Amino acid sequence: GYCGCPQGPGCWGPQAGCVQNFGCAGQAFGCGNQPSPQYGGLGGCGDAGCGCPNGRKRGRGMPDGKGAYPDEPRYSGWTQWQWANWVQTPHGNQWCQNKRFEAEVLVDWIVKNWGLDLLRSGSGVIDVGGDPGFVAAALLKRGIPVIVVDPTWGTTGKGDPQTLAELRDPSNPKISFFCENFDEAFCARHRELVEGASAIVSLYGDEATSPSLTVAATLGMPSAILPCNECVRFFPQQNPTYDNYVEACVVEGNAQGGRFELAQLHGAPFSRALVVQPPLPSWGQEVLRPGGKEAPPGATLTVSLEVLRDMGVLHQVLWKMEVADRATAPPPVPQAAWDQSQQIAEQKQHQQQQQ
Repeated sequence: GYCGCPQGPGCWGPQAGCVQNFGCAGQAFGCGNQPSPQYGGLGGCGDAGCGCPNGRKRGRGMPDGKGAYPDEPRYSGWTQWQWANWVQTPHGNQWCQNKRFEAEVLVDWIVKNWGLDLLRSGSGVIDVGGDPGFVAAALLKRGIPVIVVDPTWGTTGKGDPQTLAELRDPSNPKISFFCENFDEAFCARHRELVEGASAIVSLYGDEATSPSLTVAATLGMPSAILPCNECVRFFPQQNPTYDNYVEACVVEGNAQGGRFELAQLHGAPFSRALVVQPPLPSWGQEVLRPGGKEAPPGATLTVSLEVLRDMGVLHQVLWKMEVADRATAPPPVPQAAWDQSQQIAEQKQHQQQQQ
């Protein structure tokens, strides 16, 4: 594995039963040494956190001006070595703090709106595209089991000491890591695990966004998906904007039988467009089913003002009700016709009095 563990790829150090430290990508690049304890086990081969006396053995060919070799894989444009070194700089540290804060805002939202009991149930929350663990750490701190699914888990170099320390806290609930794509094949291999999950969460899942929508719609599972605002390649060709991409995600999920809606993730430092499929209560299906025995034409649903106020839609709902009432009300009588009808009514009343 990337920590030098003989168990092979996928091992993530002591949390997976490995007696060695984790974080060093040395074995993958020919390094036989362990990470330097000074850096808490962080760093790639030859970096400050590695302790390898042989220098870097990361790739072949001539490195570019930023130190990256031609045959090294890129993650969001940078190699593992570039990310691992950058996150130790002041700018990189600030980026990590912003990402941790963003994960906290997202997890706070689902806890507030869905409740801890639901999220802690079953096998826990599936964190799709979860490297380097910002969302997983936020979930674990709230006692929520996590299943991280990301083919690049532990290989991008984006992890920081604080997040890694939170992930390996011995008091955490269960956490599982799968270095795999989240798709139909994964769901088939791990059917019991997936179907037993409490929710699906994806913070900038990139290629995994569409499969997350499909799985959530198919299983009817609560989901909170924040589409990537930098992935221009996924924007609709006819109108390539982020807003249209988010709208397309809602349409895609609902076209597969989902019940996705758009929510605002207030306070998030980057994107705030959250594509959400809320939990459905046991009685909800009957209420929403067209023609169902509990859903006759014109059926209504009583909601307390406090719920609407808490959701931040109270006054929007009030005006929507007014618009609906106006649409169903009879058309107003023109003033001239009203005056004439009043005159006729007065004449009839006068004749009746004379009789």
